[in-house]
Order: sequence, then C-alpha cells, then structure tokens
Amino acid sequence: MKLIASLCELRNLARSTSRASFVLGVLFFAVLLGCVPTVGGWDVDALHLELPALGNGTPNRIGDLTPYPALVGDALALVVCRFEEAKVVRVQVEGDDWPGEWSHRALEAMAFDGVRLELASAGDANSVENGPLIRVQSIAGPDASGPVGLGDTLAECDVSSTIAQDARASSPSRVTGVLRDVTIRLRRRLRQQTGKIFEASEAEWGAAFLHELAHGLGFAGHVATGESVVQREQSGLRWIGRNVVEGRRIPTPNLDALYLIPNGYVVGEANIDASAAELLKAVIHLVAERTERVGPPVGPRAIAGDREARLAWRWPGGLAIALRFPDWSGELKRKESITVEPSPATRLLLEHRRRDENL
Repeated sequence: MKLIASLCELRNLARSTSRASFVLGVLFFAVLLGCVPTVGGWDVDALHLELPALGNGTPNRIGDLTPYPALVGDALALVVCRFEEAKVVRVQVEGDDWPGEWSHRALEAMAFDGVRLELASAGDANSVENGPLIRVQSIAGPDASGPVGLGDTLAECDVSSTIAQDARASSPSRVTGVLRDVTIRLRRRLRQQTGKIFEASEAEWGAAFLHELAHGLGFAGHVATGESVVQREQSGLRWIGRNVVEGRRIPTPNLDALYLIPNGYVVGEANIDASAAELLKAVIHLVAERTERVGPPVGPRAIAGDREARLAWRWPGGLAIALRFPDWSGELKRKESITVEPSPATRLLLEHRRRDENL
C-alpha cells in the first residue's frame, strides 16, 4: 500500500509540474488503476492490517465493497455479509425462459473457491437440505414486471448479535453476518425506451448472470476499476461474457477477498447525528418491548443495495419494525452522517409509544 501511495504522489506531482519527466509519465500510466481511491467509504487500510491474507488490496478492490448496516449496542455498524464457509450454495431456477446450457457455462467460468455453486431445478426436493439457496427468477417476456435491465439482486443478511450465542463465543465478530435469503431476477429480453425489443446474446446474458451472482454471494456495490465481475463498465462486462462463451475461467479477486473475511466482521461505524442516534435508541426499545410481548423476531435482517439499505425485524402475522437508509452508499462514500428513516408502520408505532409516555 505504501508503494502505491508513493506512486500516486508522484502522479499528482506530475500533474502539477509543467515539465514532468518521461519517467513520471510512465509511472502515472503504470499505476493509474492502483491510484483510484476506494469507494466503499470505510477504512480498508485497517482491515488489511488486521487481515494480512487479503494482500495489498490490488486487484481485489475489497475497499469498494458496500457494507451492510447492523446495530451493535447503540452504534450503527458496518458489517461484512456472505455465506458461511465450506458450503454448497444451490442456484435454484424458477421460470420457463431459462437457457440451461448458457447457465452451466457461466457457472463453469466462475473460478471461485469460497463456496461451491450448484445449479438446481425448482423441483429439486433436496435443495434446501443440501445447503443455502440463491433463488433465480427467470422473467419471460420483455414487458413482464422485473428488473430495469437484464438483472437485479436482493440479498438479505442476518445481522443479529452473536454476543449471547455460546457457540460463537470465540468468534471475533459481534454480528452473525450470514446471508439467509437471496433472490436474483434475470431476463433475456427487455423493451428499450424506443419501443424496440432487445434480446441478449449468450455473452451478454452470461455476464449479467455472473454479475448478479457476485452480488448474491455478498459483494454489495461495484468496484471503481479493474477487471471484475462486479464492475459497472459495460466493455469490461462484455469481456467477461466473451470468456463465458469461449469456455475460459473468470478471475474473481473481489469474491476471493470477501470470503477471506469472517462472517459478520465489523469494518467500522457509520456517522450518525444526534437525531438519528435518538431514533435508533427508540427503535431498539420498541423491538425489546414487542419481543417481550410476542416473542423473538426473525432478524434483524439487513439489505444493502446500489443506493439505499434497510434493517428489519419481523414477527409472525406480518408484524415488522424497519429502518431505511435512503442514501446509504452515497453517504458512506462522502463520509457524511447517515440519514435514518423509520418505515411508515414503524413511524406510527413510535408515535403511539410517545403518546403513551406522555399520558
């Protein structure tokens, strides 16, 4: 990291000096990718010091990861979520418009050692018993409800506390940090704004499938640079797609790094202002009161998307207490105080509680 930092300083010097040397120019282009700042918004250098096995961060770009939200005491923690180690993860498909041969080639192309991925049909009765699931909904038809593009992912993580769990007493994590419910939506055809129907090729579909799988395996957010299955840049994704079609393996440094980090690893705390801190305390009390009255909830469960994040506790009968962080990834990146909003139902519960306290 120090070498990269030094070269970045030279790059900046070259920019500010009118007569920069040829050597500095070469260095600038040689390390340009390494000089791109991380975009996750948390202290990745501290993580590298604590987990040397991660290397220096290039090219895994683990600092571009968007952490999941969790409550640790009164703090809003930043947590790493993924599937547990030594697990088979079944990719279970729902829907008729599914290119089986394409999907087999895509899975074979992903050179990922953290977990073993197996394709399972929707009727496979052993899917749940044999390991956790990533459910894939295959959207038929360009006008059916579904993702805006070719695919999207909803990955829900168990961010409950491990402090009272004797089985994990030796764990360095204070949060479970295990993915429990992951759903991917994929389509092969979509209607463009012009009204024309776009039909994905095998390369385009395969790249979209692997991109969403990477999110479903726990890498929320996108890397800012480098050849990666979780990049946004379309030409890079086309390169991935061509490799799928030609039967070549795709390197997955981002996922390899993610699965070197223990489940539930806390990589920092989010900045919150006084009003957000009071809201979090009120919600914690609300959860405790309902737990005492009706029993323990499922959760808390967290979601971290391209922009927003959510945290929810659920009880039987549809009862839920939930928090929304509408600009989670952006505020983390800008190191701003995190905006915290209760769900409409939670807001009503808090108002009722305040009225009862004032009686």
